[in-house]
Amino acid sequence: QLDNDNTTAGRHSGPLTRGSLYPLALAGFDLSTWMAGAVLGDEEVLTAFELAGFLQENALKGRDKLTLFLPREWQGGAIWTKQDFEESLGKSRKIGIKVAIGEQIKALNYFSPKEMAQDRCFLVINVRSLNNPDATKVSLLRRAGYPLAVLRLHGDSTLARYMQFIHYTVFGLAYLRQMNFVTQPNVELYKTIARKIYTQAKKVGGTVRTKAWHTAVDNPFSVRWRGGLTVHLGALQRIGDVSEKELGLENGNAAAIYAAALSVLAAKRKISYGEITFFGDTRYSASGKAILRILNQAAEGIFRSRLKMPADVYEGPAMNHSYHEMIIGYGSGFSTVLLSEKVASLKRVDYPADYHLAQWLATQEALARRKRAVVGITIRDLSDRSRQTVKEFFAEVGRRVGHRRS
Repeated sequence: QLDNDNTTAGRHSGPLTRGSLYPLALAGFDLSTWMAGAVLGDEEVLTAFELAGFLQENALKGRDKLTLFLPREWQGGAIWTKQDFEESLGKSRKIGIKVAIGEQIKALNYFSPKEMAQDRCFLVINVRSLNNPDATKVSLLRRAGYPLAVLRLHGDSTLARYMQFIHYTVFGLAYLRQMNFVTQPNVELYKTIARKIYTQAKKVGGTVRTKAWHTAVDNPFSVRWRGGLTVHLGALQRIGDVSEKELGLENGNAAAIYAAALSVLAAKRKISYGEITFFGDTRYSASGKAILRILNQAAEGIFRSRLKMPADVYEGPAMNHSYHEMIIGYGSGFSTVLLSEKVASLKRVDYPADYHLAQWLATQEALARRKRAVVGITIRDLSDRSRQTVKEFFAEVGRRVGHRRS
């Protein structure tokens, strides 16, 4: 913050901070109605704290994957909820809370409540007059014995009330965990590394000429696949949890090596969720949207269905920045960071392509320093051929990776 302090005033996650109010005002929303709706009564605050207790108790028992289901109209709010929990609470190395969003209610993707590997709890949000999660499937989860909470909301300014309710829940969890939820040391670590790489890049004539680039890309642990796709395992090797023999590096099959890393780390209980981040635009260009669909398919086919793990698919550095507190801090994730070697610059906002490369490198370095599992992948470009190569690569990984054992 501008005053070099850490307070709730600087957090964009609250419904009453400037980060929320400015966009609402620019969109023509009546702020007085919004602010009135965000004022919770004593009973609502106590309910939020009760939810915090529910989440804390489950996390203490190893069920730290909060699977969130929202009404269809509120799907955009899932990202906000995830960010509020993870950036606020992820810095703790003792206990975490990973929020799984964007999933369908699918019991086949979960371990049985009777298995030790079952690490999920569930939160369902029902709002009057909206298209809420399937009540029949929710009831099946409850009857099966999964820990599940349902929050029912109604009345005016319901979205503002929901955001404030979640914010109070985060307060409650921070209190129970005896932690300051408004600092972000792990995000600062990643940003500091990115700045250093980019500063050097300007001196030597580009990020691809920096020491960091050569360390990450030009080493014995970079394994080429077909179609210009290369898997970079140097950062993964640094954590020391997977041996060269376990990876099968001598075989030279990048998809088999990637699958082996996943299977070995899952069997050793070193990882419990997946993260796939593409460093580039996934929202505006047709090619970016296409690569996002492929990565979502990979998350479903590899992590959720085969390993029974939650998985996040991000656009970097725009989104994964917010979640570095959980990824770097608490850990237990398997990160895959994908980069097109032909990165587009955004000249209208003076955003050079080199900075994306620096962010990609910094993400891997920050994770490796904290002994977090991370693999880099580079592709030539975002052409149809390159995207098909990515799709085929992850499809082969899915065929090779084994189910996680309880």
